[in-house]
Amino acid sequence: MDNISKIQCLECKEYFGLINYLHLEKCCGLTTKEYREKYPNAIMVKHSINTRLSMSKNHSDVSGERNPMYDKSHLEKSKQKISDKNKGKAQGKNSSSYKYVPIEGIINLAKQGFTQRMINQKLGISSFIIRSRLKEYNLTWWEVSTFNQHTIPNHNPDACKFFEEENIKRDYVGQHAENGGEKRIFRYFVDNYSNEKLKPTIIEEFDEPYHFDKDGRLKEKDRKRMQNILNSENAIFNRYYKDKITGEIILYFKYFPGLHINGIEKVPTHYTEMNVRTKKVRFSTIKGLI
Repeated sequence: MDNISKIQCLECKEYFGLINYLHLEKCCGLTTKEYREKYPNAIMVKHSINTRLSMSKNHSDVSGERNPMYDKSHLEKSKQKISDKNKGKAQGKNSSSYKYVPIEGIINLAKQGFTQRMINQKLGISSFIIRSRLKEYNLTWWEVSTFNQHTIPNHNPDACKFFEEENIKRDYVGQHAENGGEKRIFRYFVDNYSNEKLKPTIIEEFDEPYHFDKDGRLKEKDRKRMQNILNSENAIFNRYYKDKITGEIILYFKYFPGLHINGIEKVPTHYTEMNVRTKKVRFSTIKGLI
């Protein structure tokens, strides 16, 4: 390669195929940034080399009309050859390579902690078939998998201690982060979950300051999350927060699903909510959380 096709380093006056950081550091004692600042108009890569590098990284130059097969098709002879090869072969679900897997088998493995790749290897089916079978039943992988067994959500030890004390007072066995792990309902983890025979189910959350907006109300995303949980579970829902000044843990929100006896509503569905900033209390019998 002659000097015409090379680039001259303006620092050491030598010629190279390209000026990179290795040469600058070893020979000239400069970084790439320092070299550019010292010689703003210096050429570091030849245009022809730069073009070849960009072409090797992507295939934009062979797309569309640049593609050799653009506006072309197989010859009739080739089409007939492909047709004859596939003739008599079953396609889709009738194919010999198609493997029907009951949805129960996929769900059972998912609940045991199997990942999609592990199920692929065990049952010999692709991830596409797994998702397709779940979709037939309006399910998603997140809903059937035990992802919570592999993930430990962040939790507040003080909240766990508080819930444990409350469970003892109520004579409940509650499930929280330090006692069996947080319960997952729908696609959410709840801080404390108590469900015993002949007793109402209780779901509880311990809210940190970032759960509230500047006006002292629970943020909209947390309200939607709570509504989705209540749509899945007919339960009493309590929410607590810790007062910054007194350090006292306060029950600021209580949802009661109502009481029905022989189909007659004795106590309507209602909730009580206190604004953590103004301390004003609101009572509502509207089922949707507002």
